[in-house]
Amino acid sequence: MKISGIYKIQSKIKPEKIYIGSAIDIHSRWRCHLRMMKNNKHENAKLQNHYNKYGKNDFVFSILIGCDKQDLISPEQFYIDAYNPFFNICKKAGSSLGVKHGPEF
Repeated sequence: MKISGIYKIQSKIKPEKIYIGSAIDIHSRWRCHLRMMKNNKHENAKLQNHYNKYGKNDFVFSILIGCDKQDLISPEQFYIDAYNPFFNICKKAGSSLGVKHGPEF
């Protein structure tokens, strides 16, 4: 079942280190994040470096809120502003609707 909404990736060792993202299919996006980090090809150097140092088991993935795919930007920006996430390169929510983040399994 596809769940669209806002998600958080958080370090267990350094819980102040957080990433906020949005996706039409959150579980698929998480798998994509992990696959790219495992292959040392993640576009976010902060996430990649943390993964390389602490491994995948340090990350906790959680859904912050489910919402319609047309309404992702505003709540994503709300959570970016609220958390000021360390791992986010861009602090402004933007739509990547239709952008492929990597091949599916």
